[in-house]
Amino acid sequence: MDIRLLRDPALAELHTAIHADAMRAVLTDALREFAAPQLVVTNCRIAYVRYSPGKSCVVLYKMVVHDSRRDEQKTLLISGKFYPDDEGCRVSERASTRALADLVARQRRFPLKAALMYVPARRLLLQVYPLDVRLPGLAHATNEFVTTGRATNESVTTAPVSYKPWRRCVLRCDAAPPQPTLFAKVYRDERGARLYDIQQRLASAFHAHPQLRVASPFDYLPDQQTLLLRQMPGKPLLEIWRRADDAALVQSAAMVARALAAFHRAPVYDVPLKTLAVEIAALREQAASLEPIAPELSRRVSSILDTLSETAARVQEQPVFAHGAWRHNQLLFDAGRVAILDADTCCRADPALDVGNFLANLTRLGLRRSIADDLIEQVRRNFLASYRQANPQLDPRAVTAFEAAALVKIILRSIFTLDAASCHRSEDLVRAAERLAAQEGER
Repeated sequence: MDIRLLRDPALAELHTAIHADAMRAVLTDALREFAAPQLVVTNCRIAYVRYSPGKSCVVLYKMVVHDSRRDEQKTLLISGKFYPDDEGCRVSERASTRALADLVARQRRFPLKAALMYVPARRLLLQVYPLDVRLPGLAHATNEFVTTGRATNESVTTAPVSYKPWRRCVLRCDAAPPQPTLFAKVYRDERGARLYDIQQRLASAFHAHPQLRVASPFDYLPDQQTLLLRQMPGKPLLEIWRRADDAALVQSAAMVARALAAFHRAPVYDVPLKTLAVEIAALREQAASLEPIAPELSRRVSSILDTLSETAARVQEQPVFAHGAWRHNQLLFDAGRVAILDADTCCRADPALDVGNFLANLTRLGLRRSIADDLIEQVRRNFLASYRQANPQLDPRAVTAFEAAALVKIILRSIFTLDAASCHRSEDLVRAAERLAAQEGER
């Protein structure tokens, strides 16, 4: 799919939103009018996009601005939310929003007069990081003196590692030794309190496990809706794969499979149930939102989901404690063990949910990195064989169905993030999902 051909009647500014050069001028005008007339945006890069067809488009812009008064450069993060109506104006006028914006603007290191800007001609609400009306704890978590789980006056430097405006932010928090480096996960609700308890139990359960480690939580800050995690040693699996030869890559898949099987033997905690039917229902709702803007893709995805619904009625699922997002970019390798960082997506589900998700993302990785098909197939086979050795009860029909569902999720995500390269590869992923669905439908 070519996103340049995408048209959304409800969001007239959609293509401006994802055009960095066009937004450089828009953001310069907004800063001059509302915040600091001496600032000029000299460089603009899009760091994140979340598009909801017909409803909104949220974009994070990473910018370099020139301050003509001080003759210096500054780096700013500004999130923009484009609306189909005047809701952004109403959000900007709320007393709670204004109070939060004033708090951010008062921070001593903050270079602007205003952290909140509404551009009515474009129905655009702009927020300068760390202002985020859906993540009020972020403004507190990034303040000059941050409470790191205990009463302290120690200065802490924070930097965003992963920021999804209006949804979630992960910060790296560095303090003077001997204080540990922490990662702060700022949520938009109280889920961090429950995750603290789950993650603490998981870290304890796998503390001495020969194949798997889980990051240990440090504290939960209810006022900031923030979960603090200790830094985990190890290297990202994807980084290791980039440097590994073919044999090492195939062998590492066996380690990942054994670690996953061990995770599935963990006690089942109080987490949501995710069946194949639940996954399909969620994907069907997302696919329906594409119909006005990408009718052919919506039709093909709906057809895949129809076939998977028939499979869901036949598969006897055996729920275990599942990770929910087991894939290569969520894992670390440390001294021969696989390490996982968080329990955000944990659920009760058939083991095939995690197995299928890993396989689907392996397919995506192969397309994205132009990895040879035969090498990807070797990794797949070794992963499956190693997992089945640890868990012979794995249902191959469920794996096929969950893998197809995971491919659909990847396809939809490529549209909702308006990633041109991913959208370009979506046809290959649709065909792969169609083959899997047809394979399962013929059984």
